[in-house]
Formats: sequence, structure tokens, C-alpha cells
Amino acid sequence: MVQNNVLKMTPPKTARKTGKKVVAPLSEYPMVVEELAHPIHADRLGPLIAHPKTALPYTRAQWLQLWHDVCEMVGIDHTENWNRDLRASGITEGDEADADLKDQATQAAHHEKTTKRHYIRGHRAVVRLAEKRRAYRAKHDKNNP
Repeated sequence: MVQNNVLKMTPPKTARKTGKKVVAPLSEYPMVVEELAHPIHADRLGPLIAHPKTALPYTRAQWLQLWHDVCEMVGIDHTENWNRDLRASGITEGDEADADLKDQATQAAHHEKTTKRHYIRGHRAVVRLAEKRRAYRAKHDKNNP
């Protein structure tokens, strides 16, 4: 539900488990605002994204074809990238931008433990560890004055 340009929703899987609600000011998501600018019938209920030819929600087959087409356009393999990976990508990007874990969990409507375990897929921890190891070796290397 969108009220006063703020999206409030509970993802279906989350509704069954924790019931946590995601609250997002749409001013922070310009691509969503752009989609919302398209005229919508006042009585319309259901998905925001509709097939341009039918004006109905995409069928599974139509959405899958769209996903394959988009993957091809951007040069990625649709067999290795799922549409649902976008959620994890957003959280990973937040992590790589030094966003607070609590904020990332709130965005995902998860507990921090779940977010950390399942959604942060970046290489940031490996990079941090490598940096610490390099600094440690430099500090303790007897041949390095």
C-alpha cells in the first residue's frame, strides 16, 4: 500500500514467518516513482506491473520471458541469475556501501541474523580480512623496517 508517497508492505514469505512490514519512502527509489507516474485506473487492485499488451498482470511464462530478455540485454546468464536475486543484490549493495546491518535487515523484513546469513553475498568480508592480514604482516615483518 502506498500512502503519502511511502510504501508499506509485508512480503508474502515474511508474512507467514515474522509478519514484519517494510516501510520505504518512495522518494529514495526514483525508478519506482517513475513507474508510479504512469496512469492507473482508480479502482485497480493487484500488481502494479502489468503486461503492456494485455494490461493484465504477467503470467509466469510472460514474466520468465521478460526476465530472459532483460538478462540477454545486459549480458548476464539467466540460468545463473534469478529475479529474486535482486533482493539480495540490494542488500549486498547496501552492505558494500557500509549500511548498518540493522537497516539492511529492516529493508529485507528479516532478523539481522537471517540477513547476514542469507542475503549479504558480497566479497567485503574477504577484502577486510585480506587488508587486516596485510597490515598485520607489514607490522610484524622483521625484514620490513
